[in-house]
Amino acid sequence: MRNIFSFLLFCFLTTYSAAQNKMPALNNKPISAASALSNNNNEKNTTTYFRLCGNGSFMTPDLLHNYIIKTYEDISASTLYHNIYLTANKLYRSPKTAINGIENSMVQINGYEENIVNKNGRNISIGYRFQFEFKDGKIKISAPIITDIWDEKIKLNDVSNYIRTYLWETSAIRQIEHSLNNTLAIILLNASKKDDW
Repeated sequence: MRNIFSFLLFCFLTTYSAAQNKMPALNNKPISAASALSNNNNEKNTTTYFRLCGNGSFMTPDLLHNYIIKTYEDISASTLYHNIYLTANKLYRSPKTAINGIENSMVQINGYEENIVNKNGRNISIGYRFQFEFKDGKIKISAPIITDIWDEKIKLNDVSNYIRTYLWETSAIRQIEHSLNNTLAIILLNASKKDDW
């Protein structure tokens, strides 16, 4: 009888706890590049494509996927590729080393964000990767990957352990999310742009 009561209590607490922790809704409102840059410290105006998880990986806000699909009606894969590739080339200081691609199929960006977080007076920097794949009318955006992390000038070997141990449950997580989602929003803003200059 005691085991049954314990089991029922456990089920009730688990259900109650899950009901209290609702996942945030996916917000896909487009923003302008000027707005994204001017509101760099205002998370409410930034589209949240991905959330940082405790193991150092990113997932969609509903935690169901590690990618998103954006649709662009009547735009060819080559136009989408070209627009993303050009936008990335304008955003990064060393595009030859930061951007790789398979023409009309895929773009991969290896970026670096210096001093993305200041935790207890220590500057944290990260290396990250974005990947975009193209089909006619669609872009698949894979979740960002944090490839490297530096505490001050010391490169750390275990990214996921550092995030889980030192950054989790701090504002640093939201700052990293905000910065990477903001960069993605700026890149995607120009995906359907027609270059008629």
